[in-house]
Amino acid sequence: MVRGVYLVFGGGAARGAAAGPMTGESMIKRLLQDSFSKPREAAQEVIAINLSYDAIFSLFLAMVCASTALMFTIDFILPQSAEAVEILGAPWKICVVIFVVTTAVAFGIAWIGEKLQGLGDFKSIMALMAWMQVLQFALQIISYVFLFIMPPVSAFFQVALIGWSFWIFITFIDVAHGFDNMIKATFVSLLGSMLGVLSLAMLTTLFFLGA
Repeated sequence: MVRGVYLVFGGGAARGAAAGPMTGESMIKRLLQDSFSKPREAAQEVIAINLSYDAIFSLFLAMVCASTALMFTIDFILPQSAEAVEILGAPWKICVVIFVVTTAVAFGIAWIGEKLQGLGDFKSIMALMAWMQVLQFALQIISYVFLFIMPPVSAFFQVALIGWSFWIFITFIDVAHGFDNMIKATFVSLLGSMLGVLSLAMLTTLFFLGA
């Protein structure tokens, strides 16, 4: 998985005009650090790399599969620890839901942002969403570690991680659209996410009808 991320960003670094002489490995390390401490700079660099659609969706699908595999592994060790596993059951259903919902959200955020004089297009938003999936996977691992070693406080820690992830996500969208206004970026993100909610509702209904 790490090698897959390395290949995607290593190739992107070779193409990106702003990537400079950094290797793919050092770029990934810096992006991870900046994403959690300086998300604005991280978002600018991800966009500047100018990944191809192939690279974006390859990274995104790889991380979705990795997250789903981790989720089912933990649920096997600690039954009923992952709600999505209990609701949808099959790994492929969870992968489909994450893929469709995230793509719909990216489209919604790009379209609504454009209507509000935003500069971001679907490709740049989707690139950030793919990288966000990498961050979510890292946070997912951390939350499961806390679930094993400190169960009583794991729920509070997960809430903190959700808040942190939301702040990073909103900052990414603010940078992509060039708003320089976190309130406006939050508004666009919430409206765009409604398309994802509708997609989730339709997919869940289809899965239950087909069960």
